[in-house]
Amino acid sequence: MMCLLISPFLKGQVTIAYQGFEGNASDTWGFTTPTQNPALPQVLVGGNNYGAGYAAVGNNSMRIGGGSTTCGTIASPNCINSQSIGGNCNDKQNGSTLQFQPKDISCYKNVKVSVSYRTHVVCSGGPGLDSNDQIFLEVSENGGPFFISSTINGFGDCNWNYSSTSVLCTGGPGPSVPNPFVYSVPLGTNTIAFRVRLNVNRADEVLYLDDIRLTGDLSGGFSYNPILCVSNSNPILPILDYNLLTNPNGTETFSTTPSTGLNINTYSGIIIPSLSTPGTYQIEYVRSNSTCATTQVTIGGNVITSSIYHN
Repeated sequence: MMCLLISPFLKGQVTIAYQGFEGNASDTWGFTTPTQNPALPQVLVGGNNYGAGYAAVGNNSMRIGGGSTTCGTIASPNCINSQSIGGNCNDKQNGSTLQFQPKDISCYKNVKVSVSYRTHVVCSGGPGLDSNDQIFLEVSENGGPFFISSTINGFGDCNWNYSSTSVLCTGGPGPSVPNPFVYSVPLGTNTIAFRVRLNVNRADEVLYLDDIRLTGDLSGGFSYNPILCVSNSNPILPILDYNLLTNPNGTETFSTTPSTGLNINTYSGIIIPSLSTPGTYQIEYVRSNSTCATTQVTIGGNVITSSIYHN
């Protein structure tokens, strides 16, 4: 009786979640809308209403901080809120925090969070970041409290565009922060949340955010060597791709459909064919309640396994 195995493994960096603030189907990373000044709500901005350069990708970006959309009768689309001179003409601020919803990354490795960011252009007197102004890039892992991953410290009307590759306000405490900012998520993290928080002392000091990405490597797949059919009493171990690991503590498990008939260790994935009922079974590799990969196994005839990937 012939037994056949087919088990392609697929790998590669994929987008787990994305937010470009364009209102497109690709905008999958939900966020909590920053609190807005009810009298002068203006948070979501971009090239359409602030001139070119306020969106890293597309026509829109997210603005945190700031308030009014006008400043007296002055009109200049390349200055914050139509402001062509410095000064605190924005006296009613919008929210200063943009927070993204937690995402399940159980089935991925080499996970990274990236975000592009910029200030407004410098007008006379400039609404850049001064001493004691700060941008906090914060992360929450596995549902824990947010912690500061990186801080940008203002100094002397410090300002920059999306095209900047790093940001360091001269005279302020370093080090520089890459732009786009990238955070590498540690292995063993099952959920990740991210936020950007702005702490400024003037209402015309704001920040623009765009092209926020959560990426990672697919966890891969698993399969089994050819099974010597139903009479084989030897244990058959799963062949796990590079990111799939069995854990005796039970955080990674194997489940089957149908749920009975296949003799499989739910923690190790080991199959005993001679203790199994002939038939076809779907085996799921589950990590932290997320199905990372699926293999189909047939006992009692030709044995065919193929990997299906989930993201």
